[in-house]
Amino acid sequence: MGRHRSDGTQPALRLVGGGLGGPDGTPPSPTRKRCALVVDDERQVMVVICRIVESMGWAAAGFRDPRLALASLERNPGAYDIILTDLRLGDGNGLDVAAGAVRLCPAMPVVLLSGAPLPATAWEVAADAGVRMVIYKPFRIHEVMDAVRSLAGGGEDRPPSGANVAVVGSRKQ
Repeated sequence: MGRHRSDGTQPALRLVGGGLGGPDGTPPSPTRKRCALVVDDERQVMVVICRIVESMGWAAAGFRDPRLALASLERNPGAYDIILTDLRLGDGNGLDVAAGAVRLCPAMPVVLLSGAPLPATAWEVAADAGVRMVIYKPFRIHEVMDAVRSLAGGGEDRPPSGANVAVVGSRKQ
């Protein structure tokens, strides 16, 4: 994936089929560089989250369409180490992404990003869908980094499936 260059010799970010990554929507390097699947229908937010993850030495595959993101996960179930998804997506929602991801990869940690507090009734649905953490927008860079490290860092800090959902950000309830 090219970086932004002022001389225009490399593309900024390739959006292919609504996502960032290879021509078929595959992650940039599935051969074992740790990789995050990022889903947000707002392009700028998706790109920022991808850049945060990349700054940690990871690869990131960004998608604006949740169906394309899940299709990529289905084609490459072992390619991703964590999913970061917005709650409200133009053609779906992050809870559907979480549920689909956990159905394909039961141990997959999922982080839900939301611009509004979750209603009380949504917490159980989020936990049942596989969401391990909620980060409220506007988020801080370190909040995304900490989520990736704590949930996908491997080892003992990974909470068991069905654990309580952690909350990060200023809109805690």
